[in-house]
Amino acid sequence: MRKLGILLLSVLVLFSCVKKDISKTFESKLDAKLKLVMKDPNYANTDKQIRCVIEMYKNLDFILKDKLERVGLKVVTSAGNIIIVEGNAQSIYNAARFDFIHRISLSHDYQLKQ
Repeated sequence: MRKLGILLLSVLVLFSCVKKDISKTFESKLDAKLKLVMKDPNYANTDKQIRCVIEMYKNLDFILKDKLERVGLKVVTSAGNIIIVEGNAQSIYNAARFDFIHRISLSHDYQLKQ
């Protein structure tokens, strides 16, 4: 019985470590400036749009536009493995969870003129 308890505890510790590593990879895809803007109160919990540049691992922009639009991003333009999108902070964070995305950076004109 004691061995079973130790085994279950070790499995629990293993899964908690794996979960931390997975969540760490989502954050590592986001650029440092983008993280700061997403935490800014003017952008964090609002629908204020941020323009970003998404770099993908492969040249699949014509297939993956639909997936990006499903999480709430608007595709502005694309070329090869680079896609420029607009969306709120939550939709950008949701897009960072996709496996095909290598990095998301803040565009130089991140604040859209309204």
